Amino acid sequence: MANVVRILAVMDAVSRGARSPSDIRRVTGIPHSTLHRIMRELTEQDILRRDEDGGISIGARIRAWADDTGAKPEASTDYAVLERLLGQCGESVQHFRRMGESYACVASVEPADGLRDTVPVGSAFPLRDGPAGRILLAYSAEPAGLSERERRKLSVIRDQGYAMGSREAEKDVLGIAVPVHEGHTRVNSALCVSGPAWRMGPRAEEIRSHLAAAAQDLRRTLRDAA
Repeated sequence: MANVVRILAVMDAVSRGARSPSDIRRVTGIPHSTLHRIMRELTEQDILRRDEDGGISIGARIRAWADDTGAKPEASTDYAVLERLLGQCGESVQHFRRMGESYACVASVEPADGLRDTVPVGSAFPLRDGPAGRILLAYSAEPAGLSERERRKLSVIRDQGYAMGSREAEKDVLGIAVPVHEGHTRVNSALCVSGPAWRMGPRAEEIRSHLAAAAQDLRRTLRDAA
C-alpha cells in the first residue's frame, strides 16, 4: 500500500506542475533513492515522460486513458495549500488519508532546513496513533470495543474541531490536526502541522487558526475537482 500511495503522490505532484526530481521530492518528501526508482519505472511504462528540455510530464499512457474515458483525474491534495500553510507556520505539513483501520500520508511539505518533523509520503500509522488518526476516528463511525473514556475523548475532539498530541514513537514531536470535510459530513482525510514540541506548544492557537483556514481551502479544491 505504501508504494501505491507514493506513486499517486508523484503523479499528483507532476500533474500540478512539478517538473524536476528535486521539485517532486520537495513536495512529496519521498527519499531520493526511492523517488529515483519510482520515476524510472513510471517512465519505462510511459506513465511519466522526459521532455526535450529534461522536465518531467505526464506520459502517453495516462493521456490515452484520459482521452478514452473523458474523465478528469480526482485531485488528492493541493500542494499550493500545503506550501502556503508551511510558509505561515514554518513547520512540517502533512495531508493524511484514511485507509481502512490505518491512515497514510498522501502529501508532505517541510522546511528546507532546521529541526523539523519528516513524514515521507506513504508512511502509514494505526488510527489510534497520533492526532491525525484521532481526528479521522472521531469523525467516523466509532468502532466497537472503545471504552467510555475513549468515547469521551473523541467527543471532545469533535466539539473542538481539532486534535493535538504526539505519535507513540515520537513523543518529542507535537502535531495538530484538523478534519478535511469532503461533503456535508464525510471526513476521509486530515491536515496536520507537526514539529518540535517545545516550538509548537507556545504557538498552538495560531497554528490551529492557520490549519482551519487551510482545511477550508483544501475542501474547496477537492469539491471543485469532484
